[in-house]
Amino acid sequence: ADKLTMNVPIPRSIYPATSINIKRSYWASDEEENKFMNTLFSKLQDSCSRFDSCADGKERLIRSGMDCFFSEDDAITNIAEYMTSIRELSGVSSASLVVAYILLERFVAGVFFDFDELVVFSSKSARRLLIAAVFTASKIYDADSPKGFWSCSRWASIGGVSAEELHRLECQFVFRMKSIRFYVYRDGFDFAVKELLNPAFRIEWPGLQPADAPAEHPPAATPPVAGGGRV
Repeated sequence: ADKLTMNVPIPRSIYPATSINIKRSYWASDEEENKFMNTLFSKLQDSCSRFDSCADGKERLIRSGMDCFFSEDDAITNIAEYMTSIRELSGVSSASLVVAYILLERFVAGVFFDFDELVVFSSKSARRLLIAAVFTASKIYDADSPKGFWSCSRWASIGGVSAEELHRLECQFVFRMKSIRFYVYRDGFDFAVKELLNPAFRIEWPGLQPADAPAEHPPAATPPVAGGGRV
């Protein structure tokens, strides 16, 4: 049979067959895959819970022009439940959920560098930040998905927002990301996975200052994870 050839600029990319390439590399079974996803969701929940006590979260978003991500009417109290719902109803790959976390970190960094304001990831902003990040990541990395997979109205219904709002959130997310960097190299993905698997790791968003979150004792230290930084 003839071999399919493609002009791929950098072979380390996880594009296009994300769900196939990454699943074989990281998750030997559905059980392991689900366990890792629960770890990711738990880390996000920890970050969300810590910032719920931030009194000026809305004001920070207003100052940076990101208040479209804030809503007191449909706050999320259970990140795992929300993300599991997105995962099951949308069919997004697990790898794209990791990529969404990486892109969300880049978005927060972009807002901080441009406006010197921290995007507070709390129960009142998590819904819109997460659906925008996952929708964007899946559009880029789930390249083998069927026609109609990225219907804005479909994803909006899954995320609990209107189609018009999701479109607006996606535009803000895309254009405020630092340098609009969507490409995730394989070593950047590897680093994110190792980081999330470290029991001592806690998500610290770019621009976070000690006064931004309540003082608390960190988890027990474990040996640092070997590996490079994100690319």
